[in-house]
Amino acid sequence: MGKLFWWTAMIIIWGIFFPVVLIIVIGILLAFMMGGGA
Repeated sequence: MGKLFWWTAMIIIWGIFFPVVLIIVIGILLAFMMGGGA
């Protein structure tokens, strides 16, 4: 029960958290490139 709950929670968290972080990182990189930094 407890283990299944944690697995489900981790999958949900990664399913939501990971794509958001990915979009933010890509957005920051694009902003730096477009801004003529680096």
